[in-house]
Amino acid sequence: MTQNRRYSEGIEREIEKVANAYERRGTPISLSVDEVRGTGRRRDLDQSPIPVTAWVRHRVVLDETKLLDALVVAYTDKAVLLKYADAAGNVHHVWVWAGAVRRR
Repeated sequence: MTQNRRYSEGIEREIEKVANAYERRGTPISLSVDEVRGTGRRRDLDQSPIPVTAWVRHRVVLDETKLLDALVVAYTDKAVLLKYADAAGNVHHVWVWAGAVRRR
């Protein structure tokens, strides 16, 4: 017969801490297709992506805005397509308003 073993409280707390940190990462929120269409003609960069710092909304439980480093890969008159990697190494592409972006 197998025995039911209960994790020690320290391990349970550590598992809960990791799970909470994972949930707090959130998901980036891009502008909608209609919002981007309304900003003008899209232009892709001919040269290397431009390094920037940008405010990007993230949905955790509520929306949370994060200031992060990213690369510009395309733009319109009023919006910018960013490429960035999160702390876990996942690469994201997200459209943001041009006013949320500053060149580094």
